[in-house]
Amino acid sequence: MVCQSRAAQPGAAEAIDPPRDQDAALSALDHWLAQYEKIAKVALSGKPELLEKIGVLKRSVKTAAHRAASNKAAATRAMRKVPPQQT
Repeated sequence: MVCQSRAAQPGAAEAIDPPRDQDAALSALDHWLAQYEKIAKVALSGKPELLEKIGVLKRSVKTAAHRAASNKAAATRAMRKVPPQQT
């Protein structure tokens, strides 16, 4: 009896490498889920318990970027108000 290598067996390559169709489907699903979460956050903004039920969790703590945003915005506004120097 002759033993065939895995590469020589029919269908072996498909079993080892995920097909491109599967990657495309997962990408489409990720896009759909992101849109779903955005819409749910707007529609249920006043009802955090319903958001939690569908699996959309709200951050309880601000991130470093959120905390720094107001200071950064104030600095940007201040820079825009400074008149250009004349030479």
